[in-house]
Amino acid sequence: MTAWILRHRVACYLVLNLAVGLGAALAAVVHGGDVVRAIYGALLFAICSAPLLLLQSLTSRYILLALFMGAYFMHFGALDLQYAFLGGDGGSTNVLTPAEGAALLGGFLALLGYLFGDRLMHETPAEGPQAEWPVPTLLTVGLMLWAIGTVDVLYYQVFIIPEKTNAAAQRGFAELGAYLTFAFLLLQLLQPLGLLMLAYGYARRRGVLWTSIVITVVVLQVVVAFVTDVKSTALIAGLIVIVTRTLVDRKLPAGWVVAGVAFIVLAFPVFQAYRTEITGVRGLNRAQAFMELGKVLQIALSSREKVQQGDPEDRAQTFVERAYIKDNLAAVMQHVGSDVPYLHGSSLVAIPMAFVPRILAPDKDSLSVGQLFTKQIARSDQDTYISISHLGEMYWNFGWPGIFFGMSLTGIFLGAVGARASVEQGPSMTRIMVLVATVQAMCIGFEGEIPNSYVVWMRSIAAIGVLHLLFARRRDQVAPATTRAMLPGAGPQLLQRFPNVMR
Repeated sequence: MTAWILRHRVACYLVLNLAVGLGAALAAVVHGGDVVRAIYGALLFAICSAPLLLLQSLTSRYILLALFMGAYFMHFGALDLQYAFLGGDGGSTNVLTPAEGAALLGGFLALLGYLFGDRLMHETPAEGPQAEWPVPTLLTVGLMLWAIGTVDVLYYQVFIIPEKTNAAAQRGFAELGAYLTFAFLLLQLLQPLGLLMLAYGYARRRGVLWTSIVITVVVLQVVVAFVTDVKSTALIAGLIVIVTRTLVDRKLPAGWVVAGVAFIVLAFPVFQAYRTEITGVRGLNRAQAFMELGKVLQIALSSREKVQQGDPEDRAQTFVERAYIKDNLAAVMQHVGSDVPYLHGSSLVAIPMAFVPRILAPDKDSLSVGQLFTKQIARSDQDTYISISHLGEMYWNFGWPGIFFGMSLTGIFLGAVGARASVEQGPSMTRIMVLVATVQAMCIGFEGEIPNSYVVWMRSIAAIGVLHLLFARRRDQVAPATTRAMLPGAGPQLLQRFPNVMR
């Protein structure tokens, strides 16, 4: 089915967008909704589905663009189409708002920037099959990295920072000190890297052993996500396996996709119930909830239906509502430049300091726009973080020029990575690690703060570079004479290694 769609991608794109556009407009009329908002949703869908015109396979160098655009649409347009087709109190303006104009412009610029970055960095692929990392390395090192990273995440989130507040984080950092804080944050990068190595070994080898290990690791990561109240930890686990299997097999893993959808539909409300009932109504922090995990799970399961009922203001958000942040962007654009000053780049100062630990610079600047939004725009004294996305942060710093140049540069960056780490000629461990790290930081992380995404990406790439140097076999190293002597008739053969994408 996927191959048929890709072969007829132009016709599918046109038919799909015609159906979405006309259907959304007609449904909005029937439901008495905002037709302009429905048309906006359809236009954004057309922009975000444009990668379909470029994909010739699921290992295309444009796959990163497709994933980014999918996440972008969830953030700025999915709920608009839901209201258009199903009705609902989505508000009515009957005019294109500045936030909607910014979302359309940002998506279009990211698309053009990706094409430019791809053309800039794309090169003729090297001939010959890709070498592989040793299978024992994938298993042992993958399990070790995942286990260390998972224990670090669990201890850090439950006992060091038991509450999702800035005050709790500051207390935790103060108790740890600069050295231990740096170590804890650094070790957290190992969890996704270890899972990725296991997912790659599973995708290449299959079998009962690999399948059992990967399923067990994903389930345990879901448990850790529940305990720490960080849903993205669970979502990333399944996404890593799905993306890795897709890149290796050149087709979507139907079973894993179904399981992922089922998780979002069935388990996501349980996570929401945990946050609403346990940390909200009952006021337990994560350490207290961890000590009563069995009881907490029962409460969350029994409260699942409760948090799904009622008006949006009185119940927990659905997955689509949680991912939707266009309203936060609208609030930024309404206040910034009026009663809230521009940041003029002050929120981005952490990027050039990415590899300077607080051990060496304990007073280095760090500004959280998510918390600044709560205080200056939401006018709240609560110590909470509100996502405004990279798009909102670009506007808060530099206005419309920030969106124009920022989204263009984002597209160029993603296009360059997609071209350099392309698996069109066959997958390799290093290239897939680079792609998945980029998906995690720049696609899933787009809703967060710009410095966090780029700092995590740069540190992840540095870690991948170290692993590449340690475990990838060298292409340019001549086999030793003793090895050639064991192979009669063999000349000075080269030991294969992955093309070094870090250069």
